[in-house]
Amino acid sequence: MPRVYKLEERGFDPLVRAPEESDEKQLGALKVALEWGDAIPIGVFYENPLLPTFEDRLQGQIPAYREEPPAKQVIADAAGRPTVRLHRFLDELVVT
Repeated sequence: MPRVYKLEERGFDPLVRAPEESDEKQLGALKVALEWGDAIPIGVFYENPLLPTFEDRLQGQIPAYREEPPAKQVIADAAGRPTVRLHRFLDELVVT
């Protein structure tokens, strides 16, 4: 018997269809996620289409996120010097 198994092949259902199912589905996902040893589960552990995605929530806070995600932002000039000045942010971290 293979050590790794697909969750869907054993009837595991990760999909939240109603808000009241969320806690039960999360607990089920954690339970199978902790399996290790003789059986190792792979597949979708938890899926909740009733909630907005992380990217959608981020888009609500940073409207230009999809057009200019952090991975595409310039962080240094041609000489390698940072283009962002962090001194004010670092000053806020000082504990007195």
